[in-house]
Amino acid sequence: MRPLTFNLSEVQLHLVKASLAKLEAAHRARVAWFDDYSLSENVLSIQALDLLTVLSHCQRSPENEMDLFRLRKVATDELASRLGKTQDEIKKQNILMWIESLEKLWPGIDADVDLTVGPDQPSHIDLIP
Repeated sequence: MRPLTFNLSEVQLHLVKASLAKLEAAHRARVAWFDDYSLSENVLSIQALDLLTVLSHCQRSPENEMDLFRLRKVATDELASRLGKTQDEIKKQNILMWIESLEKLWPGIDADVDLTVGPDQPSHIDLIP
């Protein structure tokens, strides 16, 4: 599926750039990209699953949260438009899943997570007999 494309406001651009920088610096085991993205001037082109990750890691504040929710709304609107145009049932199911995930997402929920360290490893591994 082709990526979503947005014209970002100045606030959205600042938030998305910071989130992308954080995700790019993350430990390889912590962040897996679905596909490449591009950010040229204020135009973001990104896969829906990657956008979920970006939005969840944006630093939300009372001053910028409406901009994050507007970006989420534009993404759901674009996906809804694609849903109406596709005939492929698998694509329809994927789009519905992405729309549902975006609607449930609280932007900035993972903003304070340190992604530079790898995931915790158990100190003891029990083997299954």
